Amino acid sequence: MEIDWLLWAVAFLFFLPLHFGVPLLYLLIQKGPEEMRKSIPSLLLWGGISAVVGFAAALMLWPHSKTWAAIAVVVALVHPWFELIFRRRDQEASQQILKGENQTSILQTHSQETTMSIDKKLFRSGPYKDLFSQGVQIGNVLYLSGQVGVDNNGKAGADLTAQTALAYASIKTVLAEFGASMENIVDETFFVTNMAEFMGSVESVYTARAAAYGGTPEVSQTVVQVVALVQPELKIEIKCVAHL
Repeated sequence: MEIDWLLWAVAFLFFLPLHFGVPLLYLLIQKGPEEMRKSIPSLLLWGGISAVVGFAAALMLWPHSKTWAAIAVVVALVHPWFELIFRRRDQEASQQILKGENQTSILQTHSQETTMSIDKKLFRSGPYKDLFSQGVQIGNVLYLSGQVGVDNNGKAGADLTAQTALAYASIKTVLAEFGASMENIVDETFFVTNMAEFMGSVESVYTARAAAYGGTPEVSQTVVQVVALVQPELKIEIKCVAHL
C-alpha cells in the first residue's frame, strides 16, 4: 500500500494546531497568561517529540494497519495533555507538602520558644530536696508538693488528727518561703490511707484544718484514698495550690 505523502502533510499541518493550540488555550483559560507562558517551553519540547514520534509511528503502521496508525496519532495528540495536567498536579502537590512542612517547622519552633520562656521560682528542702521541690512558682500560681504529718525530726504524729496539724504546719513553712500564707491557698487534696478511719475522725480532722486556716477555709478540696504513703505509719498527705 503506497503512502499518500500530500495527504499526510495536510494531516500533519491540521494536527499541529490541535496538538499545541488546544493545551495552550486550556492553560490560558484555567491558569492565566502567566502560567501559559511558563508552560510553553515544556509543551514545545515534549509536544514536538510526541508529534514527530507519533507521526513516524503512524507512517510505518499505515501500510499494515490503519487502526494502529490512527491510535499512534491519537496518543501523540493527547500526550501534551498528560504532561500539562499530571505533571502540573504533581508540582502543586509537592508545593503543598513543602508548605505544610514549613508550617510544621514554624509551629515546632514557636512551641520550643514558648517552653523555654517559662520562669520558675523553686524552694527545696528536706531529705528529698535533690529529687523534687517543695514548692514551684510560675507567674502568680504556686504549686506545693504533698506534705505529710511529721515533725522536724521526721517523727509521724500519733493519729490522723495530729498528722493533719503537722502537715498544715509544713504547708505554712513552704508558703512563707514565697511570701504567702494559708489565705493564698485555693485548692487542696487529701490523700488518706484509710477512708473509714478518716470519716470516723472527720470532725477532729476538720477542726485541726480550720485552726490551721484561722477559720473556715475558702478553698476547693478533694479527698482520695490511696494504698500507702511514703512511710507505713503515715495516714494523710496534703497537697495544695496557691494563688499569689
